[in-house]
Amino acid sequence: MRQLYDVLIIGGGVVGSAIAREMSRYSLKIGVLEKNMDVCNETSGRNSGVIHGGFAYDTGTLKARLCVEGNRNMEQLAAELDFKFIRCGKVLVGNTQEDLETLKRTVEQGEANGVRGLKIIDKARLHELAPAVVGEFAMFSLTAASWIPLITRLHWLRTPIRTERTISWAMRLRPLTGTVTAITVSPLPRGGSTAAG
Repeated sequence: MRQLYDVLIIGGGVVGSAIAREMSRYSLKIGVLEKNMDVCNETSGRNSGVIHGGFAYDTGTLKARLCVEGNRNMEQLAAELDFKFIRCGKVLVGNTQEDLETLKRTVEQGEANGVRGLKIIDKARLHELAPAVVGEFAMFSLTAASWIPLITRLHWLRTPIRTERTISWAMRLRPLTGTVTAITVSPLPRGGSTAAG
């Protein structure tokens, strides 16, 4: 069976699903090729649920920039896709002078990356935030957050397919029978289309 798409996304993990969601805002026929019976059935569905603040990545890298940007957009995304997350913060604990210097460098790197709400806290404040944690001091990241991936992973990824107004005609989840044996690019008057068969 030959099917034509304007955009063909290979992989229905969190990245492929996010790309499909964004592309669905345009007048395109979108296909997502996923080898499993459902989206997010592998690595994307087995993550820890941590929404990183962006302080741990080298300044100037794409990873640092996208982490900070994604963290800042999380409230809006949670509202749009109706999933819950907690802006719980995160502590990196230290005990020695060397640890303190490392944490100070981490704060500097995070601030250079655009992360807000980073600070070194003392033992008393650490105990207030995390009574079971033992340490002399810590770096506190106010913007780090968490969500529960095992409960919300499919809800999060399927919600855009159900609720985005533009996606209902542009993309449908429909299992393919058989195996994809070829993907070719076929020029069309619109500028091109991708065929899977």
